Amino acid sequence: MQEPLTEALEFCSAALNSGDLKEGDIGETLLYRGVVRYQLGDLPGALNDLNLSIDYHPEKALAYFFKGLTFEARGEDKRADSQYKNAYFYDPQDAEIAAKMAERALLN
Repeated sequence: MQEPLTEALEFCSAALNSGDLKEGDIGETLLYRGVVRYQLGDLPGALNDLNLSIDYHPEKALAYFFKGLTFEARGEDKRADSQYKNAYFYDPQDAEIAAKMAERALLN
């Protein structure tokens, strides 16, 4: 499974380095690269890309959700919960986000 992820990471990085992306596309590409880095276990790289993605699209629930997963993987539960709450704020209809909120007893 590593090979497709590594290829996706290289593709995202090449796109970002090309200088051809529009501002909105940069944020999306950073989000996807952050998700890939999370899946590869590069947690510092994932956080960096997800933070940059949020700078471009602060309303993007998926970026906060993956930041939460990344913090959770690092054992930083309070920070993870904060990010899950942000994700839920921006997309309360997302089933995966709602399930994570319920799993962590964050829905009041």
